[in-house]
Amino acid sequence: MKISNLVLIALLLLLSTTLLAQRDRRMQDRDDRGRMEMYAIWKLTDDLGLEEKQAEVFFPKLRSHKEELSKLQEKEKEIWKDLVIKAKKGEEVSDKELKSAMDKSKALGKKRNAEKEKFKNGLKGTLTNEQQVKFMIFSREMVSDAKERMRDHRERGRDKGGYKKKRKRW
Repeated sequence: MKISNLVLIALLLLLSTTLLAQRDRRMQDRDDRGRMEMYAIWKLTDDLGLEEKQAEVFFPKLRSHKEELSKLQEKEKEIWKDLVIKAKKGEEVSDKELKSAMDKSKALGKKRNAEKEKFKNGLKGTLTNEQQVKFMIFSREMVSDAKERMRDHRERGRDKGGYKKKRKRW
């Protein structure tokens, strides 16, 4: 009787520790985002052929630019937040509220465009003309490359008749 109780307690402890050791999905999403950003930085450095001195100047500028755009995006979310909640509840949104939100959103769009223009103009001393051109198309190419990789991965999936190619590990 005592041995079975000890075994039961040991199993419960083992089960509880494995359950507590599971990763939180939100943490995993942050980790994925961080890895994606690191990949983007590596890819950007490689595609532009940045030298060390250029990278030391370029990446802090890029980071501050992204932070500024993120702040503007948060402000825009705040503008629309109340109206979206109202609309989803089925409440009526007045013309005045809608026009006000649209005007504020339009003003933020102008600020966003001004920030992008300021950033592009600030690249002149840091990047060569060829590097600037490559930077301007970098995000579109990276997104299309990611979409292509996901499409290829799906085509190799089980629902398409098994894995057609071996997965690249390294």
